[in-house]
Amino acid sequence: MSGVLTTAGAAVCCLVLAGVLWKRGRARRTVGWLLLFAGFGIGGGLLGSFLHWLGEKLGRAVSVGTEMVFGVAVPAALLIGLANELLDNERRAD
Repeated sequence: MSGVLTTAGAAVCCLVLAGVLWKRGRARRTVGWLLLFAGFGIGGGLLGSFLHWLGEKLGRAVSVGTEMVFGVAVPAALLIGLANELLDNERRAD
């Protein structure tokens, strides 16, 4: 978690510095780069948090669903591999 806070802090510092430089009309080329770095930092952090949240929710849903169907929780990777193997065997039989 501290890595995320450090990245977010660096992105905010870039954003504030770019805002100050832009307002004063100095270092126009640097302002663009600072805004670019700030955008990557903020966007990457939000995307990473969203993907982590989505993975937890999907993993939990698959686990609960297979537990209800089979009586034991089966990981999603195992189900995907099994389905892939069954479909591949059907194609070979034809």
